[in-house]
Amino acid sequence: MAVANDTLVNCTFEVIVGTYEEFVLGYIFQEESKELTESFAVHSHHGSVRCVTACDNFLASGGSDEIIQLYSMISRKSVGSIMQHTGTVTDLKFTPEKCHLISCSEDGSIAVYRIGSWQVEKVWTSAHKGAGVSAIDVHPSSKMALSMGQNKTLRTWNLVKGRPAYTTNLSSLGKFMDSVVWSIRGTYFAIIVDTKIHVFDVNVAGIVAAVDCSTRVTCLSFLQDDIICFGEVNGSVICFNITSNSELWRTKVGDSRVKCINCVMSKWIIVANSDGNISVLHVPDVQTEPVQLSSVNCGCRITCMDVRLPVEVKSCNE
Repeated sequence: MAVANDTLVNCTFEVIVGTYEEFVLGYIFQEESKELTESFAVHSHHGSVRCVTACDNFLASGGSDEIIQLYSMISRKSVGSIMQHTGTVTDLKFTPEKCHLISCSEDGSIAVYRIGSWQVEKVWTSAHKGAGVSAIDVHPSSKMALSMGQNKTLRTWNLVKGRPAYTTNLSSLGKFMDSVVWSIRGTYFAIIVDTKIHVFDVNVAGIVAAVDCSTRVTCLSFLQDDIICFGEVNGSVICFNITSNSELWRTKVGDSRVKCINCVMSKWIIVANSDGNISVLHVPDVQTEPVQLSSVNCGCRITCMDVRLPVEVKSCNE
């Protein structure tokens, strides 16, 4: 991992993106200077990067080359690779308690690894009955996870007992669904289906909000537990209150497709466009349209993104 700058002093957060050109890139944002500065660039995949995930000490990336690459964010060096899957690695997540890494793949499997030793602790070889797994997200409690299958099923996993809990068939909702996102406190989760967003409440086990859009929705993140921000193919970012079922604001961030969006600390929205542009928006309050503070173009086609907060929290491998 080649570090472009010698210091991470005054870092507010670090934006990490994966690209079609096989690179994983990092950018430091400093609130004081309102600037995005490249922090590292690494070319360790032999195919497009499909997913990245970061926690305090580690970064993991997965690609169409079927490999998971691992990096230390402390030493800024590679710490190895995992070759568990026999298909494209479609999604990766560190668990909130920072003890495990979970991966899923087009080969239909989901695997769980212990952080530090990187040993496989659990594998579900046919997580969606042979269909590829498109996405996975872990509940803030780290006790359960949701996975989206290419067979249009949503599976709930009991991570404490290490087994599936139940399966929901979502084929009636639409054709294209490849994402699932938990809310900040885990009260809700949302899925994107074509031009619609369906938000489920875990307490009632049903849909509590459905957002209809004029164009295809590409990505989604929770700004607050009941407020979502999502991107569209036309470059728009929309903020929506699922409790009042109302749009709060919308803004245009470039002319190309919004590929990734990530809300941080309920005050920052990081937007990555497919043309390589990365923008940082500041949200003074949820009722007010955000202000764009910084923007940089990475020179590559962005495929995925995560944001790392520079907070040292003791993890299970320490």
